Amino acid sequence: MTMKLRKIYIPLVAAVLCSCEKELDFKYDSVEPIYVIEATVSNEGTKAVITQTRDVESTADAPTVNDANVTMTGSDGSQTALTNEGNGIYTSPVKGVEGVTYTLKANIGNVTTQSTSVMPDEIKFEDSYFYRMPMLGDSLYVYKITLADDGKQPRYYYIRIMRNDKMYRWMLSDNKVANDGKIVFNCSLFANNEGDDEKEKREEWLHDGDKLDISVSLIDETAYNYFFSLSIAESNNCNPLPNFTSGVLGLFSARSIYRIPTITYDQSSIGEDPDK
Repeated sequence: MTMKLRKIYIPLVAAVLCSCEKELDFKYDSVEPIYVIEATVSNEGTKAVITQTRDVESTADAPTVNDANVTMTGSDGSQTALTNEGNGIYTSPVKGVEGVTYTLKANIGNVTTQSTSVMPDEIKFEDSYFYRMPMLGDSLYVYKITLADDGKQPRYYYIRIMRNDKMYRWMLSDNKVANDGKIVFNCSLFANNEGDDEKEKREEWLHDGDKLDISVSLIDETAYNYFFSLSIAESNNCNPLPNFTSGVLGLFSARSIYRIPTITYDQSSIGEDPDK
């Protein structure tokens, strides 16, 4: 199965500057078809998508699995049966509760698999905006996200940027770089410079009118390690860390999500960072 992913970036300073590169192809290393589950429980509800791997040279979509029985239990005694919506999608309106350990279980034919994840606390969003950073006679366009985080307890963040309803960038960080009660992500994004024909041709560059949907998620350490392993797996032609039992691929992640209202990109309106 081929997964379209964006590279992971790990911050090394308090005000994180995340440069973004071209999309990469992540290929699950398998011969016979293997089940793949991508599932979340969050403050927005519960969802699982179940597919099977396909030949890496195939251009067909991954086959969906529509005959699974998917349930979720919580350490608080809760029990949830997910509804089969078709096309490999299983859902429930049940929302995650902070501190609860959830176990997702799927019965698919003669395969039974499960995974656990702990629901984190609420994201403490403070501010976000675009700014322009002068650099070598040109400009770098950066999206800055500020969250409240005292750094006293380990926390793990996953940032996803959608452009025109398609995956554009995703980033990963822990909170070791939190400073003065805050953690700041400075995410550099490609932007088209007027008159530059070569850059105009590059799909990864932002253009005026692009719609950006940005979400910030708090995830647990298991999910953080899984995402981190994707970057290593891609460069070594192997699969990421296992998250499900019985040889099933994919991830179950309890997460707290904050969604920034949709942004319409307008390069002419972007000034220098007011905090500088």
